[in-house]
Amino acid sequence: MGAMVLYGMLTDKIKKKNIPNGDGLISKILSKQGNVESVKQTTELIDIVNEIKNNEKLLEEFRKDDVNSLIKKLDENNEEIFVRLNEYIKVFGARSMEELKLETITLFEDPTFLFKTIKKYLEIDLNLESKEDVKDDNILNYFHFIDKLYVRILIKATKYFIRNRESLRLRRTYIYDVIRSIFLRIGHNFYNEDIIDNCRDIFYLEKNEIFAIVHGESMKDIKQTIELRKKEYLENKDKTTYERMYFYGDVTPENMLPIYSEQEKDDNSNVLTGVAGGGQVKIGIVKYISNPNESFEKGYILMAKRTDPGWTVLFPMAEAIIIERGSILSHSAVVAREMGKTLVVGIRGLTDKIHDGDRIRVDGINGTVEFLGDEDE
Repeated sequence: MGAMVLYGMLTDKIKKKNIPNGDGLISKILSKQGNVESVKQTTELIDIVNEIKNNEKLLEEFRKDDVNSLIKKLDENNEEIFVRLNEYIKVFGARSMEELKLETITLFEDPTFLFKTIKKYLEIDLNLESKEDVKDDNILNYFHFIDKLYVRILIKATKYFIRNRESLRLRRTYIYDVIRSIFLRIGHNFYNEDIIDNCRDIFYLEKNEIFAIVHGESMKDIKQTIELRKKEYLENKDKTTYERMYFYGDVTPENMLPIYSEQEKDDNSNVLTGVAGGGQVKIGIVKYISNPNESFEKGYILMAKRTDPGWTVLFPMAEAIIIERGSILSHSAVVAREMGKTLVVGIRGLTDKIHDGDRIRVDGINGTVEFLGDEDE
């Protein structure tokens, strides 16, 4: 509440003054706070990779061995680097794509993604970009004495709540992981008793159904029910998830009112506008990623429909980051700003108008994404 309310008060105050590039300036002022817990997931991994790079024997080992061999060494090898990797998984293993879904497979169950990322990091330069030194005065100079004092307090309080909200989010993730572990354990018990065909089938049962079985109540056709729900899940999986839907009257398609932004109305515009996340202007080639497990190489502009904490390990490799959904207070936006990455979020219609391989210009201060033709130098 503190982060949302205070950020809203701060942006309202800036807008009333009509400060040029106000959103971008706010983003820059709120960035590089330091001690943001959610950023440590990536910075700690970079430290581990740098340690490997500085040891020729380790570097050769991680380059030569395949991912499965390296995973095996997690349990069998007492070398300091593997002890450190185990500690990393202990702290950040629950942070993954869709971490607030109980059925999500995390690094605790399968650390494959971690080792794939390490192998990729070993082949590139991972020095994070330094942020420009943007002082509060860039905004405060627009205000008189009393207002200046008020805005300074707002900035300080907003930083405090954003930083602590990231800490809260990490602990929320830990809670979900505890619950996930409980239900997985029940799933193993059900599998051992031949109640279900796979321990992960537990996630196709409802909570009251699981507790009824635990308490000895019989449930008919459990396996058939699970198979029907799996089929239903697959049918729904690839359907479009709308950001917002407005219904008037009964919830039917004909009563749904589409809400379009100006850029969605104007199909001929080469410039899309979102929320400025800060950062220098970047020109580059777009790489559209729908899942962080997909291959992503250093030097491209990362484009996504939506992101969550599982994506942040890709950020160090991106020249800039553009996201269709989300806000300036989202986890990914906070992390990207701390890393000094050029960022624009909340770009309605982004993935419909910009495509994989397009050459674009990203302005993190004005919050714009401009499509550039091949002939444009």
